[in-house]
Amino acid sequence: MNKIPIIIFLAFIPLNSFSQETVARFKYEDAEKAFVAANYQECIDNLEEAEKLLGKTAPNILHLKITAQYRLFEQTPYESYEALENLRNNCNIYLANYDIAGLEEKYRDVYDISIQLPVVSSSEQFEQQRSQYRKELEEASLKRAIEGNNLVFVEGGTYVMGEKKEAHEVIVSDFYMGKYEVTLGKWNTYLEATGRTGDNNVEYKAYINLTSYNDRIKFTPHSASSAFYRHVGVPHGNYVTKVLWEEMMAYCKWLESQHGGTWRLPTEAEWEYAVRNGNKTGGEARYDEKELSSSNIKEQEPTVGKFSPNVLGLYDMPGNVRELCYDYYDKDYFSHSPKENPMGPDNGERKVVRGVSRSGSGIFRRAGAGTLAATNISIGFRVVYIPN
Repeated sequence: MNKIPIIIFLAFIPLNSFSQETVARFKYEDAEKAFVAANYQECIDNLEEAEKLLGKTAPNILHLKITAQYRLFEQTPYESYEALENLRNNCNIYLANYDIAGLEEKYRDVYDISIQLPVVSSSEQFEQQRSQYRKELEEASLKRAIEGNNLVFVEGGTYVMGEKKEAHEVIVSDFYMGKYEVTLGKWNTYLEATGRTGDNNVEYKAYINLTSYNDRIKFTPHSASSAFYRHVGVPHGNYVTKVLWEEMMAYCKWLESQHGGTWRLPTEAEWEYAVRNGNKTGGEARYDEKELSSSNIKEQEPTVGKFSPNVLGLYDMPGNVRELCYDYYDKDYFSHSPKENPMGPDNGERKVVRGVSRSGSGIFRRAGAGTLAATNISIGFRVVYIPN
């Protein structure tokens, strides 16, 4: 009978200073765990709750807060003028109040952080520095994309697309294009990065151009779709073929996740503009007829860079392998296509293929291919990149 009043009485006892300090200690421990897990904002939130419970800060709390704030700053520099000033003020408070024995190492940490912070005297100067920082970041990102994927800049312009009755004026904007067709080395890197190399030992034999049209090569499949076959034992400098249009675009989307911007297959207008050397030669597609003859192509190994670059520095244009474009195929599309940056019909059953290949002839041959381009050993692709 006496236990019930005691329990009720204890339930109404207010939180005393001792219990507040205990909860504050728990909050600090939670903050440490969040910091180790790289959840820096959660770490800061727990530390601020600990400060409220204590009614003050402490050297260990402020040191951890400064360190977490700096990690956030490193992740997104120039995110906020207020956040930068708050971090700077916390550094100044620590350096002014905790230059005491036993804290030398932490004091040095805070000092090192303080001297690495950008010096800004106003929000206007902060905005100027942020603009410059983002410009440098974009330039560095663009350089990585270009160098990592062998891209060539193609300055936009106006040209006459098609020939004879199909000839019509088209405008294309600036873009970057792969210097080569996508190679097996790049393709296998994509498959490995996206977990599509497969974990079985099933072997699949498919035709692929090696030294002659009928050579065979083994593939390791991931699924029933040959889009996922990882080419085994083939030189990484060989161009990749037998890939679905949809999987080509998935590869482009993966590149977007790596570099930002827009990645895709070239539109037919971009492809022809590039093969005509853009605006460098008045729209003439200059190439060595003998070098790009069907009989000569068949004698070459399927390695990128085997044929001379054009004026833009693009290799193997318009051949050593046909290339799949972004557009759906419509034989009458030229008669009603938009003048500026045509992207092809909105729908269709086949995709546009351009160029000559080891198994065909005709430099400007315009043909359609079904989306199941994976069945064709003479169709490869190259990428187009448009920065944000």
